[in-house]
Amino acid sequence: MAALLREVQSRGYKIEVQEHKTLVHIGYQPLPILLREKTKRVYTKEPGYSWGSSRLVPYGDLYLQMTYEFKEREWRIGDGALPDEAAAMLDRLEAASQRVDEYYRDLERRWAENDARRKVEQDRQDRRESELRGFKKLLHAATRWQQAQWIRNYLTTMETRETAANPTGLPPERTVWFAWARAKADWYDPLIETSDEWLSQINRDTLL
Repeated sequence: MAALLREVQSRGYKIEVQEHKTLVHIGYQPLPILLREKTKRVYTKEPGYSWGSSRLVPYGDLYLQMTYEFKEREWRIGDGALPDEAAAMLDRLEAASQRVDEYYRDLERRWAENDARRKVEQDRQDRRESELRGFKKLLHAATRWQQAQWIRNYLTTMETRETAANPTGLPPERTVWFAWARAKADWYDPLIETSDEWLSQINRDTLL
């Protein structure tokens, strides 16, 4: 391992030891590495019993193992002498690092493309909602204006009929009422919206 560490440092790379793993920093993405001896499971039958037992037995082959994103690569170390193969092992790690970096760059590119598509769709959705809010506001204003016109037309027709029925003129209370009613139409009309002491807390769109 000392030989491998020296080879790593001689090429300007870095080894980082964390609590449960060792990372070699070669490219963009650090690679977790592990040196281990392979084992095999040996089963033995207990004399006089129908069951047996098993144990893991090492069989002398050393492997340098590298994992990332559920993928795993391992390289057998020839005759078990890592110092003789440190340079070759690091060559393999460099090649693996290049593939891992390409994988992550492609992954990040796809993430960026997905984020861009989501942003475009969100922008379109925001625009649709804004357009709908604007149209509803326009529709409410036009409806209020039309209703205010209906009120004025209704008042004009009513006043004409009452005046025709009273040649001497309208009673004072009716004159006051017509003025009151026209003021309410002006309060409701979105093009005028005069103030009203008694309706100042009322929403003109909902009348609540």
